[in-house]
Amino acid sequence: MKKIGILSGGGDSPAINAAIRA
Repeated sequence: MKKIGILSGGGDSPAINAAIRA
């Protein structure tokens, strides 16, 4: 998983991205 991708909201794991933003 790419930290930049997650933080950017880009699509490897939308659930993780949502959890980080929550």
